[in-house]
Amino acid sequence: MNSPHIFSQSIINAKETTQRGNLHFQQSKGKWSFDIYAVWNKRINRLTIKARNVDSVKHFPNCKLFRDPFLTLVSYTKYGRTEAYTFKGKKSIFSETILKSKTTVPLMETKRPFIELRDFFVIFSGTIRSKDHKSLSNIFVLIDFLLDEMDQVIANNSTNH
Repeated sequence: MNSPHIFSQSIINAKETTQRGNLHFQQSKGKWSFDIYAVWNKRINRLTIKARNVDSVKHFPNCKLFRDPFLTLVSYTKYGRTEAYTFKGKKSIFSETILKSKTTVPLMETKRPFIELRDFFVIFSGTIRSKDHKSLSNIFVLIDFLLDEMDQVIANNSTNH
């Protein structure tokens, strides 16, 4: 079995001591600084990750991708099992990167998910089952991949200007 992501291990260790609680910590990895907030009880984990590229002074245009409950209900009744998402905010090369990324769909499969660009931050929030340590670790791996793609866009954008 693969070892869990280093950030998820901190949450797993904290959950072993109490059935319900919360944990807030900050970590750095490569060019990114992470502000991680986890809240859990016996059944669910709510995870919010705020990441900021410390090398970049690039201000992200504000936008948000989230699951739309009404559109999901309509699409479910009309077409079967499908999810519907809404995008609000300014379009940019950064929002296009999120929309085109292969990591976005698995991240959006969590409960009440959203991915947001706000000011200098890339923010993800979602809920998973409390005992699903593999999904918890996978969220951090997927965030790493998404941030690598954002790094490429930042690098390409800075060389073009």
